[in-house]
Amino acid sequence: MPNEDAPRALRSSDLRRYIEVREEDEGQRLDAFLAERVAGASRSKIQRMIRDRWITVDGVQLRNNTMLKAGAVIQVVMPPADRGDLVAEDLPLDILYEDEEMLVVNKAAAMVVHPARGNYTGTLVNALLHHCDSLPVIKGDTRPGIVHRLDKGTSGLLLVAKTDLAQAALSLQLKMRKVRKFYRAITWGRMEPAEGAIDFPIGRHPKNPKLMSVRKEPGRGRPSLSVYRTLEDLGRFSDVEVDLRTGRTHQIRVHFRHIGRTLLGDPAYGGRTTYLADLPREARAVVEAVIADLGRQALHAWRISFRHPGSGAPMSFEAPLPEDMRLALERLRAARDAGLWRW
Repeated sequence: MPNEDAPRALRSSDLRRYIEVREEDEGQRLDAFLAERVAGASRSKIQRMIRDRWITVDGVQLRNNTMLKAGAVIQVVMPPADRGDLVAEDLPLDILYEDEEMLVVNKAAAMVVHPARGNYTGTLVNALLHHCDSLPVIKGDTRPGIVHRLDKGTSGLLLVAKTDLAQAALSLQLKMRKVRKFYRAITWGRMEPAEGAIDFPIGRHPKNPKLMSVRKEPGRGRPSLSVYRTLEDLGRFSDVEVDLRTGRTHQIRVHFRHIGRTLLGDPAYGGRTTYLADLPREARAVVEAVIADLGRQALHAWRISFRHPGSGAPMSFEAPLPEDMRLALERLRAARDAGLWRW
């Protein structure tokens, strides 16, 4: 008779391990349970690994505070332990500013910011490691120099620290909401009113842990504020500028979805197909082609202002609208002017 423990031993490796929850472990929090069983991993690191999808339970990503059930199998994929395990790659970077303390980078939409499950190479961090002589590193972290992030599929401006002091100073500015970030978005529908604020708390989606949602229940969401103004009314669509007052995960995408103005092309929040049925047939073909060519959510971090982490001097940068969003606006504008839809 085969040993019941053998499959787990065979499946585990230095980078990937499987842990079965025993009866005596039932009812423990996921993060606390793993912090005691994964050597060299603090509870905060375990929480980051759960957030970044390095850890799943029976193949599903769950929350830090998930209460474990006997018989569940936890898969732990160990991320690169430190910078020495990350791969430096000669990848193109659009650098708007650089000195000995920091960089301002215009990230391409297709580039992931840092290594995570499913994206071990080809990220902004891999490119930065090749470009920079040094980056501040926290042991066990896979995000050297990164002080804030953009979703995959979102293009635009990012601040990168090159020293420990710069990372601390920029992170503090972000925490104190002293960094101003403005985005350009193409949304489904007309913004009414044309200018306004979306002020709803955001937390993890109750049914899909990979997504976020507006959570009005006490303790479920964090305060989130997006201030917008319409730059152009395209009839069935709007070109919008968003002043991001807080920086929650997927904030703009979630806020606009909540008010029924989902971002065009957003694959996670219904921006690819949800509203197509409301369009006339000829218009639908045009918009489907626009979405296919865009291939992502129409969101671009186009302007950022902050104080230099060393000198304290005020700084401001702009990244022009990328070609894919510019062409999308041109085609939607032409379709509106041709009378393919009316509001």
